[in-house]
Amino acid sequence: LRVLLLGPLGPPHVADQALALRERGIEVHVGGNASGASFDSALAEAGFAVSGSPENARATPWGMAATVHWTRRLMAEVEPDLVHAHWLPGFGFAAAAAGASPLALTAWGSDVYRATRAQKLANRYALHRADLVMADSKDLLDACGAPDSNDLRSELIQWGADLRTFCPADAEERAELRRRLGLGQGPVILSPRTLMPVY
Repeated sequence: LRVLLLGPLGPPHVADQALALRERGIEVHVGGNASGASFDSALAEAGFAVSGSPENARATPWGMAATVHWTRRLMAEVEPDLVHAHWLPGFGFAAAAAGASPLALTAWGSDVYRATRAQKLANRYALHRADLVMADSKDLLDACGAPDSNDLRSELIQWGADLRTFCPADAEERAELRRRLGLGQGPVILSPRTLMPVY
């Protein structure tokens, strides 16, 4: 199986997925706007050759046309069995407009919840042409619902956690962590999300 994975490369989503798919023996090719140094380097360290999209991909209609052209060229070069695009109004739209088939889309949230009028039109176009839409909450999947159609194939996919890094500490480790961090004996609540209305 050869997968072409497209999306923004600053956040960890695309890089994490590329690495996980490769671990499962899937041939993965990555393309996107390479703006996040830390995750770009994670891909480079793993031996991925990332194909960079036009810098103004979402800024103007001309930029989007350039991104569609770039996507079409990349698909011809890679000849993927599946195209999986993250971020609906950008790479999702470009992959759909470039004729990707089969096409899987992953919605991130703000690309749907905070979409401008133009982005909503791009989302609608991409969703009508997708074979599968994935999101990390039922509410987001509902918000993606295919306009004028009830047959949108969708899957709820939780991002998950690396259990080698995030695993329960034993009682001695917990006591040492509490002491070092100055925490009392009460419950500890962690909320790692940005304190913004969308979250």
